[in-house]
Amino acid sequence: MITIKITGHSNKIDLETAWNKIIDIEKYPQRVKYVKKVKVHNTGLGSKWDDITTILWIPIKMRHTVNYLQKNKEYGFKVYMYFGGCMEQKYTLSQKDKKLIIHALITFDLGNKLLNASLGFVLKKRLRNMLISNFKKNGAEIYPDNRI
Repeated sequence: MITIKITGHSNKIDLETAWNKIIDIEKYPQRVKYVKKVKVHNTGLGSKWDDITTILWIPIKMRHTVNYLQKNKEYGFKVYMYFGGCMEQKYTLSQKDKKLIIHALITFDLGNKLLNASLGFVLKKRLRNMLISNFKKNGAEIYPDNRI
């Protein structure tokens, strides 16, 4: 199992605005690095949506199932990987005084040790890069213990 944790904070964006950006999946191609196209099938807990994302410059269709949904608090989904294994992403939001805090957690297992050691290493760097890019694009700073 490979784990990526990033925590960001911002005084520039409030909790409700951040929440609305996270759940507006149809705008992911404009907001989320590597996502090229999205199709939402339905909304709510258990809903499904697909995206076309590039992995090693190859466009791949990924089916997502929403498995965490608590308004203004947490959003997450599970993805069964095209080449085997499973990934989960979970975003937890909170606000202390006027500071927004976002915890991002991504875990994945590609199904065998060889893939985790090779492709897993590349995916981990790519997913970290995606998270940091998205946080910064939306005005959030990364806490120092999350530097690459």
